Order: sequence, then C-alpha cells, then structure tokens
Amino acid sequence: ARACLTAYERTKDSAWLDRAATEAQSAVEDDGYAAPALLVLSDVHRARGDHEMLLAALERAARSDRLSGEVRLKLGRALRSAGDTSRAEKELQESIYLRPGYWPAHYWLARLYDSQGLFNAAITEHRQTVELAPAHYGVHNNLGVAYLNTGQLHLARQSFEESAALEPDNNYPAFANLGTIYFMESRFADAADMFERALAIHDGDYRIWGNLGFSLLSGTDPARSEEPLRKAVELAEQRREHTAADAALLCQVAMYHAGLSEAERGLEAVEEAMALAPEDADVVDDIVEALEDLGHRERALEWVERAFALGVPPSRFENRPSLRGLVAEDEYRRLARI
Repeated sequence: ARACLTAYERTKDSAWLDRAATEAQSAVEDDGYAAPALLVLSDVHRARGDHEMLLAALERAARSDRLSGEVRLKLGRALRSAGDTSRAEKELQESIYLRPGYWPAHYWLARLYDSQGLFNAAITEHRQTVELAPAHYGVHNNLGVAYLNTGQLHLARQSFEESAALEPDNNYPAFANLGTIYFMESRFADAADMFERALAIHDGDYRIWGNLGFSLLSGTDPARSEEPLRKAVELAEQRREHTAADAALLCQVAMYHAGLSEAERGLEAVEEAMALAPEDADVVDDIVEALEDLGHRERALEWVERAFALGVPPSRFENRPSLRGLVAEDEYRRLARI
C-alpha cells in the first residue's frame, strides 16, 4: 500500500491510488496489530481529500495503539484541520509526551497556537523546535514569524538571518521576511535587496513586488518604484479573479494605487475592504494603513480606534514607516492609552 501510494505521488496516476486503497484495506483486515496499516490507509484518504475517512482511520489507529507518538501527531494534525482545536492540542501534547525529542510534534503544536493567535505559546514551541532541529533552516523562519507577530523585531531579524545563513541560495521566506523587517527599520536599500533576492527565487507573489515598490519609493530610488508596484497590482488583480472576495488583498491593492498616485482607484478598493471585513482585526490595521497612504488621516484614526477595540496592539502601527505621521498625532496617542 505504501509503495503504491508513493507511485501515485510521483506519477499522479489514479490507478496507483486505487490500488493503494485496496492494499491498505486488506492490510487493516489481515493485521492483528492494525495501527501501521491504518496510518497508511489514512494517508490514502488524505490523498483522496476525504477528510472524514482520514479522521476515522486515525481515531481507530489511536484506539489500536495508545502509545504511538506518530499516531497522536497525525491525529492532532487532522483534528486541527477539522477545526477541533481543543482535542488537537491535547493529541499533539500527548505526542510530545510519548515521543520526546521529535521536533515535528513541537512544530505542529506551534502551528496550532499560531492559528489561534496564541503567539507567546507558539514562540515556546518554535524555540523547542529550533533546539531539536538547529540545522533545519525552515524552523528558524517559523520562529522568526512568531517573533514578528509579537513585535519583537530584533529577535525576528536574528532568526531570519540564521535561516538565511543556513540556506543562502533558495530561501524565499527568509529573504522576504528580512526585507519586511529592514523596511520597518527604515533600511530601505537593504529591504529592496532582500525583496529582489526573494523574487529571484519566486516572482509570483504580488506582496513581494509591492514591498519592493514601497522600499524603492521610500528610499533613494523612487523612480524605479512604478514597475514593481504595477506588477503587484497586475498579480493581485489576477488573484482576485480566481478567489473569493478577500479584504486583506483589497487593502494591499489600495496601497499600491496610493504608491502610484491613483487615489480614486485606491479608495474604491479600501472601501470595498471596509464593507467586507469591518470586524476582522487582521484586516482593520491594513485599512488604517491604506487610508493613511491615500491621504485620509482623519478616517484612518477612526479605524485605529476600531482596531484597538478589536485587540490590535499598538506595535502593529508603530512598526510601519508609512504610519509615522499618524502615530505622532495627539489623537493616536490618546487612543493608544485606552
């Protein structure tokens, strides 16, 4: 079953997946110790996109072998995907207990905490992952993102720089995130260099094109900013054609139009974002920035008040160079003290 599943993953020939399912089911029926066979069967269900059957197989495997850290890990991941975060946390913690020193369990528990906005708890697990797998450049990136989410820029930069040192040639996330931190620190030339290195690896992300454009616009070479900003708009609009309404994307589009001095088109985009997600904390701070970029500071301050009411920390505004004028306003300082 495992061999047939591997053949399917390499060839995408569905006949191999059908045979893998048959063999896995036969293994489950024949094996008195069924947990390993059930794990293979669960992977078949995952390949088929049958999440209900995937979860059922893993639940059965957990009953068959209560001391398997691997089973608990896979069950925790499946429960997280199903939205059962409480049980997912319990299973992932059990996996760590049953299999000490196995870094993927800490990684997936950290991812669970990230998805819940429990960033300090996530940092603890990401740190543990780095200790257990220090040569894995990806885990340094994950820790850096967790630090970034809590406004700890120095520690985030350190993590991304360690990741880039471990993998200097094909490390898109490290370069992209370092660019973001350098931009926050007003190191605009360094930021542009990092975004260009990221784009040399993968040039299909509208956000990195936009970030490159803003770095050039804010730095010493604003004349070069138009091309990347227009590329950012082009890619973002392509994404809009193939996805459901996305308020965060609309805010980015609004900022790009602001950078291109196309205020009317930018205002249309941000007002559409306001209508879509007026209570989404992750969107509201972008609405603030878009309004400020478009020259609507009074309205931006109104949305700052809404953002604080939704739990957005002041660091989300105070680390953005484009918001320095807004942050210096007495009204912002009054709101930030609430």
